Amino acid sequence: EELAKQWNIRNIDIIENAEHDLKILIADYQDTVLVTFRHTDSNKNWLYNADYGQWGVEDSFSLGEKTHHGLSRVLSAEWDTLLEKVGDRTNGKKLWLFGHSLGGALAQLSAAGFENEGLHVDQVYLTGAPKVGSQKWVEKASLLLEGRVHRLVYEKDLIAHLPVHNEALNDFRSISSIVPSFIANTIGGVRSTMKFDTLGQQLSLDEQANVVQWDESDSVSLEKQYWQTLSSDLADAKQSSWNPVTQVNRMVSVVSGNMENHLLRSEDGYFCAM
Repeated sequence: EELAKQWNIRNIDIIENAEHDLKILIADYQDTVLVTFRHTDSNKNWLYNADYGQWGVEDSFSLGEKTHHGLSRVLSAEWDTLLEKVGDRTNGKKLWLFGHSLGGALAQLSAAGFENEGLHVDQVYLTGAPKVGSQKWVEKASLLLEGRVHRLVYEKDLIAHLPVHNEALNDFRSISSIVPSFIANTIGGVRSTMKFDTLGQQLSLDEQANVVQWDESDSVSLEKQYWQTLSSDLADAKQSSWNPVTQVNRMVSVVSGNMENHLLRSEDGYFCAM
């Protein structure tokens, strides 16, 4: 309540679903309706994140195409409620969506669904958000949202580059040739053959908190560069010692470092850039 007063946010409404560990906040700010989705915050969330097979669901946010199965299940649990509550608020008001990580994934799906239902979305801001849909879904969502999706991605954020883009698979597989299979599988190698694509214009955040804006057409080359860099870092870690245990520990440390960049613990990370 104190923050709401400080930021002049009114009419706060929270949608919660314990079964799917979902939390969505809806609020009014001046002439704008704000919708924000909670990030990954539990083991259950991680299980849904990992369930990234592509399935077709009946909800309007799917646009009739295949989407990330686990994330679609989470949003589907409260989609009708969210649609009703947002629809009741947006008469003549702007609609902005926000989300980090899992929240960013749900914001993408919701934005496409709102537009598909006739609710105009003015802006979508994502940080560290994974991919959520097939190439055909992204094509349809891009037409509906017309350049209003902005993705802030820390250059060494592992989660923001998953699931692996189909055109970056060869670059990803370079990791599999370096690291033990359990590491490659952990970071997405098992089910990386599905054709996921990236929605929105990317803004890259480097280790000095500098932001660089890219065209949407650059998303594939940026992801390829990420996997090549990670592969090089892992190779250096492996070659730094002849001891197999030390090699594995140092490679795990590289992957852990990329995860840390995602978890909002850095003082010059996502929040600073936003």
